[in-house]
Amino acid sequence: MTSTARRLRDRGGPEARVPPGRTSSPAEDTSLRMGTGKEGAMRRTWLRGCVAAGCVAACAGWARAEGGDTPDALKTPTFAGELRWWFFALDGDLRVNDVDQTGTAVKGTILEFGREYDLDTQSGAPELLARLNLGVGFAFSGSYMEMGSDGNRLLRRDVTYAGETYNAGDYLSSALDLRYSRAMVEWHVVDLLGVAAGIAAGGAYIRFDAEIERTTGSPPVTTTTHEIGHAPFPLLGGIVRVAPVKWFYARAEVAGGGGTWDDLEGYWLDAAAGAYLLPLRNIAIGGGVRVLHLDIQNLDMGKNAEAEGRFTLYGVYVAVEVRL
Repeated sequence: MTSTARRLRDRGGPEARVPPGRTSSPAEDTSLRMGTGKEGAMRRTWLRGCVAAGCVAACAGWARAEGGDTPDALKTPTFAGELRWWFFALDGDLRVNDVDQTGTAVKGTILEFGREYDLDTQSGAPELLARLNLGVGFAFSGSYMEMGSDGNRLLRRDVTYAGETYNAGDYLSSALDLRYSRAMVEWHVVDLLGVAAGIAAGGAYIRFDAEIERTTGSPPVTTTTHEIGHAPFPLLGGIVRVAPVKWFYARAEVAGGGGTWDDLEGYWLDAAAGAYLLPLRNIAIGGGVRVLHLDIQNLDMGKNAEAEGRFTLYGVYVAVEVRL
């Protein structure tokens, strides 16, 4: 059973339902939440693990500081591992089309995340990053992030999703999971007097897990539509890092791309900028801003379905970094 299915099931008790015939949107279901049942427990465990990892990293850095050593942001560490908590806002829309055997797509309805889907548009998610210095100006970096959002909505108009028609008055429970991973090779063209600048190339992989559960009729009848889409895409970008003093540095990076391959079309942008303090030699703490934007078409969702949509995640993050 997928995480989206578990989340819909855990939220599916009688108290979460809107009786057929209700004519207003259930505002009580739009509050921010970490999830309930097994999904909520998983997210709370993940959060506790992140906090515990940060505490362990801080203790390790304190132990390695060796008393008299001072931090030095001017030096590039051999390895750096970073844990972020990203407070993001979600914006965008999604249309899931039905594709017949001839390859002709029956267009679905464009549905906004915060409207028809009524997904949580403000939430938080952890992100893990690692960077390995390979020497002679080269480095390898990777990151992984996942987020989940769900919502409830009484439809006010007829819509089409993956070939299925949902009528005004139907009650929808929606869930969306997104997983995003990235791997890049960096080349620092300039690395002098605390200033490093370079280019990066690599790729990213994104996976969408979308599910809609419809309740209609009297007595209520529930049907579920579940679609999964995933795709790799290339990235090119640039990096700038500035360390004016030994106990502070700032870093900005941007990567993106666009094009067509395997019938998938679109463009994407991944950018972040942050500032960090080094209270200890091996520990940096800081924060910044982060943006992830995807605009895609013809994304294969399986079961003769394809998706097109616009996804934007943006917000601020706090971070702790271990430098070895």
